[in-house]
Amino acid sequence: MTTLYGSGDSIEGKKILCEAEKFQKPHRISTKGRHNAQQVKAEGNPAKAVIDQPVRWVK
Repeated sequence: MTTLYGSGDSIEGKKILCEAEKFQKPHRISTKGRHNAQQVKAEGNPAKAVIDQPVRWVK
């Protein structure tokens, strides 16, 4: 499994599991569709995120 450490590195998945000591309040962000998404910041030493369910296909 690859571990990314750089600022701006990202992962994509259908379901992502996050582990952190502290989470901030969720903020609404707009997406291309009718539905809105939420964004949450996680802080920890270290904070971790792992793909729990991968995306089936990507455009």
